[in-house]
Amino acid sequence: MSTIQRSRRRQETDFKILRAVLHIATTQGLGAVTIEEVARSSGVAKTTIYRRYTNTDDMLDSVSRLEAFNLPSLNTLPTPSKQSMMEVFTRMEQAFVYGIGVRTVGMVISSRNDFFRNVLHHGVLPVLQRIGEYFRLGIRQGVFRPDLDIEMLTTMIIGSLVAHHALAEGILDYELTSKEPCNDDVVLPMLTDPFNPEYASTTAYNASAQSSTKVAQEPIVPPSEHASSHAFKQPGMQSRTRKTAQTSAQSSAQSMVTLSMPTAWAQRITEQLWPAISA
Repeated sequence: MSTIQRSRRRQETDFKILRAVLHIATTQGLGAVTIEEVARSSGVAKTTIYRRYTNTDDMLDSVSRLEAFNLPSLNTLPTPSKQSMMEVFTRMEQAFVYGIGVRTVGMVISSRNDFFRNVLHHGVLPVLQRIGEYFRLGIRQGVFRPDLDIEMLTTMIIGSLVAHHALAEGILDYELTSKEPCNDDVVLPMLTDPFNPEYASTTAYNASAQSSTKVAQEPIVPPSEHASSHAFKQPGMQSRTRKTAQTSAQSSAQSMVTLSMPTAWAQRITEQLWPAISA
């Protein structure tokens, strides 16, 4: 195995651990985060985790600084325009969905816990700063209104994203537990089976469009989160979860470079904002 391959494998392992820690912390509380639980959720062997961290506190400290997290999709910003704004919003959404998770974003922006505050400073604020830079660039180029309140604007954008995913996830949770039959034959096939070949490249459907054009959108619940959230509830699911977790980093990396079409949320927020903020 080459040095590059070893480095890539280590990064993928670190990312699995990071995602598992954040998932457990946001769904069960920090007290539930242990090396044993992280190993079960991530599919990473306990011995491998112990080679990286001396104990749970050491692991939490490292994860809170997001040492395995980066934002490759936001390194460069396009020339401001309506179309590029939609692209930037898509990149932001993908950075969170395939990064720390939108559920984590919602948790850290409202928590006073030191662990989550660190995640906020290392994983959320840098993204909002890049979005702010995009709008400042647009103001300088005369694309956006000069009197824009960028801080308020970015706050509204991140709030919209969190609410969008929270509501979609709530629909999924309700349909999985409800005894009533599902009447929505458009949304639920994607939410309950995001890996269906029919939605392999486009997992959200624009039901309001006049045509049957599909809109590319990443799964509402990232694969690693979706699998691990059920592993604690259903006996016999650990092996399946482990297999899913082992491939999550690879699928996430592939999804991060797929920016051919905007997400449904990015389209909607752009259409709502553009008339109000354009010069």
